[in-house]
Amino acid sequence: MKKFTFALMALLAFTFTLKAQQYVSTEPANRNVVIEEFTGRNCGYCPIGHRITHELMEEHPGRVFAINVHCTSLSPTTYPNLNITKGNSIANGFSFSGIPMGMVNRHSGSAAETSQFVPVDECVKFTIYDQVGNGICCNNGQGYYIVKDSHGNVIFGNENDGEFGESASHLISVRNHQTTVEVGGTEAVNVDYTHADFVSSLVYEVYPDQVGFECRKVTSSEPMIIPGILNEFQKILGTTDELEHSTIYVVRAFAVVNGETYYGAETTFQTWTEGVDEFGESVKIYPNPTSGVLNIQGEGLKSIEVYNTKGQCVMMQEVNGDGIQLNTESLNNGIYFLRVRANDGTLLNRTFSVAR
Repeated sequence: MKKFTFALMALLAFTFTLKAQQYVSTEPANRNVVIEEFTGRNCGYCPIGHRITHELMEEHPGRVFAINVHCTSLSPTTYPNLNITKGNSIANGFSFSGIPMGMVNRHSGSAAETSQFVPVDECVKFTIYDQVGNGICCNNGQGYYIVKDSHGNVIFGNENDGEFGESASHLISVRNHQTTVEVGGTEAVNVDYTHADFVSSLVYEVYPDQVGFECRKVTSSEPMIIPGILNEFQKILGTTDELEHSTIYVVRAFAVVNGETYYGAETTFQTWTEGVDEFGESVKIYPNPTSGVLNIQGEGLKSIEVYNTKGQCVMMQEVNGDGIQLNTESLNNGIYFLRVRANDGTLLNRTFSVAR
């Protein structure tokens, strides 16, 4: 079950009812209520506040107790003088701008809260009532109501939701977020200069809203979205012709179920190289994996760049000559992507790993 908090603000006396199935204990708690009702003889709406308070006392005998506090300029000192010495002092201790006004168990400030558990996968109706029938805002007060979940996220309601007649209702439904969804790793097949097909597996209980693949260059953190289809064998299939040659990519499958996105493990692949065969054959990288120094040798080397699997450049060095020894002590264990640039601008991508 999921917990919702109903936050209510009102400067007029009102009651509300939650019409829902009872999923908590119905045994009464040992807590009584004291209502301090701030009123005055010349207050036109105060008799309504008296009536509401009286009805609450009748409905909960021995549990609800009321204290009438005559205050403000609407409570004159002429006969019959119902003011008490500390009446205005008590009223000034709370933040309200007019009467009638009620404080429950000295709950200062302008908000009162109550909580209710909503069962998963069931619909519950929330209703707020105003016995006067003119809402709790605008010309009849400065109130509103807000409903939040247990994480503080607003489900509905805001500071403008206080204008209604006798009642306002909303339906609350909580989906089960413990649905089993397992997205497998991605296999890149039929790769050439610009094309690749992708295959992944999906285990699910609820049919997904969307499936596909996120594919990005290893040197970038921005993926392109490749739409996918789910076949009868629970396989996610996708294809693209928008790749660049001689480039290393990172791809992962995803599925959207009940508004949540689930991802599979990342897989790397490289598109075919173009015009770099001779240069590629001349470049030697060893030892791979390495525990310390990585040797890079080749003809006409200009620079090298090292990227992690997140696409972040973690190392960059100029090369003077036909080789360089790369110190990998600052790198964590894992797979890295090496971009080698020749003096004529030719690029070569390779992978290596660090293992200690």
